[in-house]
Amino acid sequence: MDWTVTWEPGVWNELHQLWAVGPDSAAVRNAAESIERLLAGDPLGNGQHISEGLWRIVLAPLVVHYTIDESLRHVDITDCARSRDRQP
Repeated sequence: MDWTVTWEPGVWNELHQLWAVGPDSAAVRNAAESIERLLAGDPLGNGQHISEGLWRIVLAPLVVHYTIDESLRHVDITDCARSRDRQP
């Protein structure tokens, strides 16, 4: 895990809300933990570049948007929502 991953405070609240009110709290927690692990390992290879420095990773039931600072090896998660994909 070569990259530092941080969640913006408001995004952390969004994630907690998805976890607290959804019928699949374990799936939300597992997806968030897996996303953080994937981004810490390789944010460029595990996400999709959208535009102008914004990236996305989808791991049902979550979709997360993030930015990357390559010089600091830092990933900042800027948005979190329920994905349209279903858990396999």
